[in-house]
Amino acid sequence: MLAVMLLSLALAAVDRTAADRLYQHRQYREAADQYRKLLDVNPRDASLLVRLGHCAQQLGQFQDAETAFRRALDAAPDSLPALVGISEALLAQGRPEDARQSISVGLRLNPDDRDVRRALAHTLEANHQVFEAESIFQKLTSSDAKDSESWFLLGELQYRGGYYRAAEESLAKSLAIQPANRRAETYRAVCLVKTGRIDEGEAQSKRLIQDPATPKDLDLWLTYVELLYDSNRAAEALRTANQVVGFAPNHPIARYWLAKTLLQAGQLAEASSEAERAVSAAPQLPFARVLLLQIYRRQGRSSDAKRQADWLREYDDRRARHDAR
Repeated sequence: MLAVMLLSLALAAVDRTAADRLYQHRQYREAADQYRKLLDVNPRDASLLVRLGHCAQQLGQFQDAETAFRRALDAAPDSLPALVGISEALLAQGRPEDARQSISVGLRLNPDDRDVRRALAHTLEANHQVFEAESIFQKLTSSDAKDSESWFLLGELQYRGGYYRAAEESLAKSLAIQPANRRAETYRAVCLVKTGRIDEGEAQSKRLIQDPATPKDLDLWLTYVELLYDSNRAAEALRTANQVVGFAPNHPIARYWLAKTLLQAGQLAEASSEAERAVSAAPQLPFARVLLLQIYRRQGRSSDAKRQADWLREYDDRRARHDAR
């Protein structure tokens, strides 16, 4: 009987090693299947449940990730990895206040744990406490220059705030430690273009866009469209803008850039239609109306142009009144 038990434990260890190897090679679906089989034997193994949750997160299955992490917490109520996982899964589901409540439990258990502090900063950022979040990320990277995840999250925060030069530096440091981070590569490519490193930014953007493994990132694609437009490569800009509208058909800025590239390519009627679609998708924003006004004037559509000019004049008046308060 003892021999059978020892053999079972040895086989389980082999299976766990195989599952962990799949996880480390980013074969998350296959790893998750292996972890589930192991959990059939030991359903309250918190470490297995945490790994299953991480697999689900990597696959974009955030509700499943939350479920796995909560099962891990039920099995091990003091599990910091489970609490951090729950917080990150809730953030991914657009529930920042719930995420804050979850990570506060981890803070009470161990306020010095780096993973807990990193998750706290991420949660603060999602709750619009950007300066507090940045301060934590800065302290984490200062105390451990090899903390690639904190460098990435700091860079992501700076990127979203429009601080592209600082973001590029943080993202570069993260990628130097952990090169296999496609989101970091994507953000950095945009930063390179935005900070005037055009040749390098174009090369990186083009490589990512042409790689089918890169998730479609609207900011990356539109930055590339704008780069092509600014360098007067009309045909390539128009082709890329059409691709963007293909995967983001309802986004007003995608429609706006398609209208601009059509106008650059001399397709006035098509540009007019696309600019009208952009205005329809975001009637409260002025940028598409400015473009539409220009197109209407070139088409000789005086009454349509006047309507857009009147709207823009009223918009400027409202802005002036607001600024004068």
